[in-house]
Amino acid sequence: MALTESFAEIKKSGVDGRGLFASKSLKAGESIFRKARPLVAALDVPRLEDTCVNCFRTKLSEGLYDEAATLEIKKCTGCRIVAYCGKSCQSQHWKRCHKYMCKILKESQGIGPRPNENQHNSGVIFALMEIIQTRQNMRLSENDWIAMLQLKSHAKEMKAQDPRRYHEAETIAEKTLMYLNNPPDYAKDFTTLIACAILTNSLTLVAPTCDPLGLVFDPFCCLANHCCEPNAYVMMNGAEISFRPLKEISKDEEIFVSYIDSTEAISVRQSQLAKRYYFTCKCTKCARGATSPQDIFLTPTSEARQEMKNAVDNMQQEMSKAIASMKAAYNLENSQLTQGEIIDFYIRNKLSIATDLQSSSNRLEMLRHILEECQKFGQYAITRQPYAAARNEYVLECICQGEFETAWLHAVRSYIEIDPLLYPEAHNPLRVVHTFRLAKLSNFLASEPHDKIQTVIGVCSEANLAIPVLAWNCMREASQQVDKSHGADSPFTLAVKSTFNTAVAEIQNIAPGAIKQIERELGSLHPSLKKVSASLPY
Repeated sequence: MALTESFAEIKKSGVDGRGLFASKSLKAGESIFRKARPLVAALDVPRLEDTCVNCFRTKLSEGLYDEAATLEIKKCTGCRIVAYCGKSCQSQHWKRCHKYMCKILKESQGIGPRPNENQHNSGVIFALMEIIQTRQNMRLSENDWIAMLQLKSHAKEMKAQDPRRYHEAETIAEKTLMYLNNPPDYAKDFTTLIACAILTNSLTLVAPTCDPLGLVFDPFCCLANHCCEPNAYVMMNGAEISFRPLKEISKDEEIFVSYIDSTEAISVRQSQLAKRYYFTCKCTKCARGATSPQDIFLTPTSEARQEMKNAVDNMQQEMSKAIASMKAAYNLENSQLTQGEIIDFYIRNKLSIATDLQSSSNRLEMLRHILEECQKFGQYAITRQPYAAARNEYVLECICQGEFETAWLHAVRSYIEIDPLLYPEAHNPLRVVHTFRLAKLSNFLASEPHDKIQTVIGVCSEANLAIPVLAWNCMREASQQVDKSHGADSPFTLAVKSTFNTAVAEIQNIAPGAIKQIERELGSLHPSLKKVSASLPY
C-alpha cells in the first residue's frame, strides 16, 4: 500500500545495508511518513479475543482513553478465529484477504500454539498465510513482493548460530504450507526464507497506549536500522503506521528506531540484538560501554548482601535449569556468575512468569513480591530494569484488580522519579501515556468519598498535595504533548484533549477563579510528589 505522506527515502546506510533517511529537516513530533496500512499485520493469539483484526481497536486499552465507548468485538461467524469491532471492518478485511483465508482457518482450528510453544510463532504463521494467499490471488503487488524478497532473511546466521530458532522457522513454513494445502511455487526452503525474514525484520504492532498487540511486517518500514538512542519511533493509529521523530532530524540524516527496549542495560541490549537480529550494535550509546545508570547495580548494604546470599543459596538448586537457560540467552554459558547477576536472572525469570500467569490475583501477588525483592536485595535503583518494568506491570494489574489507591501511589513514583530519566523527551509516547494514566487515576480518586481512599488521603495530607491539582497538571501536560507523540488525528490524541477541555469547562462553570488558583499551587507540586514517592516501601 502506498505512503500517504513521506519525508523518508531509501539510501545506502553507513550502519548496515540500506536504511531510511530524512528527505527534509524534521522537528521533534512531526510525521516522518505515514502509511494507511502495512503490508501485513498479525495479532498475537491472546489478542484475537479482544482486538479487531482489521483496525486493531482493542479492549485491552480502550478504557484508558475512551470511557464512553462500548467496544464490542465479535468473532467471524465462519472461522470463529478472527474478530471485528463492526460490519465495516469485517467487510474491509473480507475484501482484502479474509475471503481467501476464512475456510482455511475454519478447517485449521489447531493453528494456535501448543503448550510451551512460542505464541509469537502463531502470528508469523498468520502473516505468512496472508502473504501467500494475497500473492496467489493477485492482491499483493509485484513491487511489494520484490521489496519483501529483497529484505535480509538472516537464514544462514540463524541456522549457524541458533539451530533451534531455525527449526522453528522451518516448522512455521511446514505448518503454513499444510494449512494452505501445499500451494504450487512455495517449496519448504523458499517459504522458510520468508518466515526467517518475518522473524528478523518485523516490528511490534502496538495500540495507541503502546500495549503490544502483535507484529507488523512491511518492506519499507523494516528498512529502518536500529540504534539504542533512536531519533524516531513507530506509532500506530488504527491500521495506519507512521514514524515520528523523538528529536530533531536533519535533512539526509539516517532515521533510527530501537528494535528492543532501549532502557535496558548494555549487556541485555547486546544479547537481545545478537540473538534476535544477528548483529552487534555499535551505536554511540553502546560505544560508551556500561557507564549509564541503566547499567550500574547499586552497592547493597551488609544486611541486603546477606539477603542476597541466602536467596542465591536457595536459587542454585531450585533454579538451576532457569539460570542455565538465562546464561545461554545472554551468552554467558562459560562465565562464573556473581550473586548480583544470579539475582538479576532470578528477578527477570520471575517477571516473565508473572506476566504469563492466567490468574489475575496470582499475577498481582507475584508482581508485588518482585517489587519487594528488588527493594530488599538493594542492588537496583528504581530506574534500573527490570525493576521499572515490574512497577509498570504492577500499576496496570492494580488498575485491572480495582486497587486504585495502590496503582495511583506507584504511578506517582513512575511519573516523578522514573519516566523523566528513562524517557527524557517529554513527548515520548510511553511517557505521555503514563502521564495521562496518572491524570485519570487522580481524577477518579478526587471524585471518591474520603472514607474510601483513606490511604491516599493520609499520604497527601503528609505531603501537602491536593489531588485535583495533580490531575489538572497531568491532564494539561498530556494535552500539550500528545499532538507530538501520537499525531493530531489519533483517537488517543482526541480523547486526551477532550478530557482536558471537559475538565476546563467544568471547573470554569463551577468556580471561575479555580484554574488560576490551581496554577498558583503548581509550584509546590514537585516536592509534594517526591514526598508521596518516598512514602512507598518499594
